[in-house]
Amino acid sequence: MTMKQIQLRRKQTKAHGYRFLLILLLIIVVFIAISIFQSNRNFEKNRRKVFPISTVEETLATELSNNTEVKKVYLSQHGNISYEVGGEGEVVVLLHCWAGARQYWKYTIKDLLLHYRIYALDLKGFGESDIPKSGYRMTDFVDMLHDFFDVLGIANAVVVGHSMGGTIAMLFTLNYPERVNKLVLVALPMSGHRIGHKLMGASVIGGLWYRAVRFLGARSLREPKAREIWLKPTVASATQSMKSFVKANPLMRIHEINSPVLLILGKNDPAAASAYPATDETQRFDLKLAIIDAARHAPHCENPAEFNKKLLTFLQADASELIVPARIR
Repeated sequence: MTMKQIQLRRKQTKAHGYRFLLILLLIIVVFIAISIFQSNRNFEKNRRKVFPISTVEETLATELSNNTEVKKVYLSQHGNISYEVGGEGEVVVLLHCWAGARQYWKYTIKDLLLHYRIYALDLKGFGESDIPKSGYRMTDFVDMLHDFFDVLGIANAVVVGHSMGGTIAMLFTLNYPERVNKLVLVALPMSGHRIGHKLMGASVIGGLWYRAVRFLGARSLREPKAREIWLKPTVASATQSMKSFVKANPLMRIHEINSPVLLILGKNDPAAASAYPATDETQRFDLKLAIIDAARHAPHCENPAEFNKKLLTFLQADASELIVPARIR
């Protein structure tokens, strides 16, 4: 065998090895994704034996006749942003999670409309808003929210954010404290390390990870509206926003916020499993904690009655039923 033949065989062996590793990695990703989706199904099945409440998919499929309008506003650096608006009184701005949409808040909107003026946004790259090719860092979303406030003439508001929306809400509060009366963080993971682990290494696998999860998620969803919302993000908007979300870890700076803060966590949420971080700074600022029974990562969809009760308790300055956490970790 000549030297050229030996070198060629080595290259072929190396190429086969790379292909094998890629296939193995894909199998691992698919296996983990299937395990997570099966775990979610088992949780919903067991929960309904005790506490028959909504799932996210059922919430998205439910038609509610809220007295609101769906509009769009053009923001020069971000495109057309879709939002739902209605009600009178103090302004409350609602920010959805990663791969979510404003419809996640339909039960929250229904109860809050009686007391507040509500703006529920579709973040750019999600829902019915435009999908630019780039601009999905958490700081980009903060800029988008600032422009939204300015264009619509919102001087200040209560800002409520779910998961990734909570990260955006908190960073917005840190950058523009004068614009936020109160801050509500829903299912915000306690650290970037935890969420990075729970989301199967999204920052490493990137597009491959998202394509696998997107496909499996769409196959598991029975309701057309839920499937439509899940499939709306592109690979760019989904992976770029997730990478930035995982790295943000804003709760390390929660002690810098002067506004009253409420953390709302689902009792069974694996991504927000710990509510007591490694700092004893909580006595220096106004922080409350609410735990929602029989709920995971979307308590406003899974147990809306209890969620709305806790939220209204906080907004209406009667915090006697809320917990004051000793520490935040």
